[in-house]
This record gives sequence, C-alpha cells and structure tokens, in this order.
Amino acid sequence: MAAQNKTAKDQFDIVIVGAGMAGLSLACLLDRLTSYSVAIIDRRSIEDMLGSTFDTRTTAISSGSAEVFKRLNIWDDLVKKASAIESIDVQDGHSPIVLNFDADKLSHSAFGWIFDNIDIRQALADIVFNSNITILPPADITSYDPNHEKVSLECHDGTIYKASLILAADGRFSTLRTLADIDCVEYDYNQTAMVGTVVHEKPHKNIAVERFLPDGPFAILPMNDDKSGNHRSAIVWTMHKNGPQFQLYSEDLFQSALEQRFDGRYGAVKWVGAKNCYPLNLYHAKEMIGERLALLSDAAHAIHPIAGQGLNLGMQDVLCLSDLLSQDQDLSDADTISSLLNNYQTQRRPQVFKMVAATDLLNKLFSN
Repeated sequence: MAAQNKTAKDQFDIVIVGAGMAGLSLACLLDRLTSYSVAIIDRRSIEDMLGSTFDTRTTAISSGSAEVFKRLNIWDDLVKKASAIESIDVQDGHSPIVLNFDADKLSHSAFGWIFDNIDIRQALADIVFNSNITILPPADITSYDPNHEKVSLECHDGTIYKASLILAADGRFSTLRTLADIDCVEYDYNQTAMVGTVVHEKPHKNIAVERFLPDGPFAILPMNDDKSGNHRSAIVWTMHKNGPQFQLYSEDLFQSALEQRFDGRYGAVKWVGAKNCYPLNLYHAKEMIGERLALLSDAAHAIHPIAGQGLNLGMQDVLCLSDLLSQDQDLSDADTISSLLNNYQTQRRPQVFKMVAATDLLNKLFSN
C-alpha cells in the first residue's frame, strides 16, 4: 500500500506498464484512436531498448497482427524490412519425408513475415516520441493500490502516479500481476531456446522449416539478405536443460552440430552474432483482469515458441483493448471500468486458452 504522506506526482486516464512491442503498440493505438491521457513506464528507458544489442531476436508476425501496424500507418514501410513466409516444411528428425504447406495453395499471400525485433521497436518508438503519450522516467513499480476511482502506482523511488486504468504489458514475470494477487499457472518445460542468425550459401526461397528432434524443435526462419547480399535465416534451437549445451561447445563442435541440423539444406552455413539463450516456461494467468487492471501479452500468457505465436497472441490483446477503449468512455466510473474489463476477458480468454493448450500439446507430443 502507498504511504500516506506521499502525494501523486501525475494523474492520467491510462498508464501502460511495460514498453515492449505490445505495450508500445497499445500506447500508439490509444493515442491515435482516443482522447485519453496516456502514459507509459518501464524499468528501462525506451532509448536503451533501441540499442543494437538489447534485442537481437526476430519475430514472426501474422496477418492478424499486421492489422496493428496497418492502423498505425507504418505497415507498408515496415514490411519492406521483413521476409515473407511463403511455404512451411515440417520434418520429423532427419526423415526424408517432408510435410509441406504452401501459402498459394491455401489462398494466402504469406503465412507471416519474419522481422528483426529492433525494426518493430524503432518504428513504434518513432510514433511514441512524436505523440501526446507521456513517457515516464524508468522505474520499478513497488505498489499497486486501487480504490473506487483511481489506482495509485508507487515506484521504487517513492514517486506515485495515479490512473483510472492500468494496462500491464510487463512480461512473463509481471510485477503488476504479482502485486494484484492474480494467480498464475506455471510450467517449466526443462528446455532452453538458443536464438540467433545464420548466413548460408543457398537462398531459403521464403521457406520456413520446423524440424522436430529428440531434444526439441529446431526452426529455420527466412530473413532478408544482409547488406552484403548474404542469405540469412533466424534460428530457434530448442534443447533440454540437462542435455548438451551446444552454445558452450568449441567452435568446431558447435559448427558440426549446426550443420547436422541443416542436413545440407542450404549449403555451407555459419552462425553470426550472439548465441542468446532463454529458458522455456509456460505462464498462464488465471484471470486477465484485476481491479482497474488488465493484463496483456506475456503478462497474461507466455507460451512455448514452437508455433511462433507469442507476440501474435499479445497483439490480439492489443487490438481487443484498443477497440474496447475507442469509445472514449468515462474511465473514472467504476461500473464502466468493470464492464469494459469483463468484456475484454470474455473476448480474449477462449482464444488464449486454445493457443496455450495447442502449443503445450505440440511441444509435449513432438518431444516424445
């Protein structure tokens, strides 16, 4: 609870906690579509998160998620930096039998697009920096104190912000979820995902590859050629935590393990840049809402990357919330807020549950 002798520094209609891609997208949409006063806060500055080494991952964006960027009028420029997934090959281990899905045959222009995360972050940050959104100083939230008309958020330095609605996009280890006492289903897959980029001799022809191996799925995702014309793909290499840690191998052993997983598919292949590793866990909030609070994206549901749908699921939360809030309702009214939040949870929970269950089942099925 907030200390009684402290006063709120600023008051807003909406405060978004978390300046990742989902949080930034929601802030931008609300600024474009509504007259609410919107602030965004994160433990790190947005400028820091635009650094070349902060996030070297890639993300698969579906046509549904592209709607967010189309509404912000940045899709046409953004998609030029991405590589379309026009075909998907699925393989069981090193079997010569390949199950192929072709977008043309399914009347799709593409199954999705592979982006460098930094390109999405930069495009969204450019909007934020030129908007009416208030960017609050970086801080850790230490207290969430809702009452009838407002929520008080206290930061580690004692600063207090007040808002009618808090939208938590602060990741799988969400502080707001914990402070609001929202229970979360957690499951450790006992797996680690090593992600990065490779260059290869032959072009990928816009094909994504999902190869299921005993230690976990190995995904090869098409990227645009680099400035030197080298063919590139993004790699998501899943491995057991207690199995061989390939990133620790000598360069020769690592190269051999990498080549084995490509089976000569793209000719000579070489890993470039960092080998970033992330533990794989399932986090599923039992409730997506609290008192004057909504959880979205990884704060509400962090899923296995086997289908590459983590951010896409979060972007559907973003679209749902922006649509519900686009009516410019009186957010100080308790009944209005309660109705809005219940509508959000009612609309989102079925799809979230289906995706959580599907990715969990797929991983367990193919791991065996």
